[in-house]
Amino acid sequence: MATKLAERIREALKPYLEPDEELRSVGQVRSGSLLLGGFVFAKFWYVGITKKRAIFVRLTALSKPE
Repeated sequence: MATKLAERIREALKPYLEPDEELRSVGQVRSGSLLLGGFVFAKFWYVGITKKRAIFVRLTALSKPE
């Protein structure tokens, strides 16, 4: 399952790569906090690491890249 997520993240980050830039690592991160009672006050991001920079793409409530 982690492999499928990594593939989705790589595909979502491709448009943000510069020519000859290569993703070295990818993941999904959360900022903010989670509260009890089913309420979530957090933002989720896809992140990609290249040799030069980190690329962050915010996700919508439906876990789709914005």
